[in-house]
Amino acid sequence: MSEKKETKGTETAPAKPARRSALMRPFEEMERMYDELMPRGWMRPLQMDWLPGRTLSPLFPHRMPAVDIIDRERDVLVRAEVPGVRKEDIKVSVSDHTLTIKGHTEHEEEEKRDDYYRHELSYGDFTRTLELPAAVDDTKVEATMKNGILEIRLPKLEPAKQREIEVKAH
Repeated sequence: MSEKKETKGTETAPAKPARRSALMRPFEEMERMYDELMPRGWMRPLQMDWLPGRTLSPLFPHRMPAVDIIDRERDVLVRAEVPGVRKEDIKVSVSDHTLTIKGHTEHEEEEKRDDYYRHELSYGDFTRTLELPAAVDDTKVEATMKNGILEIRLPKLEPAKQREIEVKAH
């Protein structure tokens, strides 16, 4: 979590993060998990920015991408909304019945006028882990991205066919 220093009339520069000891890491992980479960603004119901969004805006990097999972006859299709995220900043992995999508967003906006200067930086990471409805062949998974939509096709494994086994005399 980075804090920003603000000075009137100058650009906003990120403060250097404090160095933390190895003993604090489990507590930081617990805090991150708590923030995912109960975002900090949850007590302000009229401010909608705490709700899990349908978009992953660079201005709200804590939001998780909306995901559709479609169980089809021969494959499972997963679509995730990741607007503003470059394909180089997305990692997709499959293990057993689990699909994990990780991403990183960076947004920098600068505006200069005669007597006005504004510089905003926004960085964020997200991880979305999904349980798949069927066993898939992880060697044939394909992922494509177009217009902020990540589409992942996961071919299902062929179910084992029943066959008769001849019993031989010993």
